Amino acid sequence: QFYTCKKGAWTPMNLSDFVLQVQNLAHYLNSKNKLYGMRVAIMAENSLHWDLVQFASLISGSAVLGISTHESLKNINHIYQSAPFDVLFLDT
Repeated sequence: QFYTCKKGAWTPMNLSDFVLQVQNLAHYLNSKNKLYGMRVAIMAENSLHWDLVQFASLISGSAVLGISTHESLKNINHIYQSAPFDVLFLDT
């Protein structure tokens, strides 16, 4: 079971709701930019949003690379040089 924070309160999210959100996000992302074959990087804290983006990207045919929010700019540059990504999702 997953939990999501809504208006400051943690509420449970069942698997079928999670899967529906993943499918909706994948559909939206593919309507804006075809992700198939792209490399997607996610730079965010561990969260439900990370999982949604990761699974939506994976079912869209993308390879996913996780980058810690604690990485230095030098390390992020090295990661990009070693494994260039096409799309970067940032947690704000």
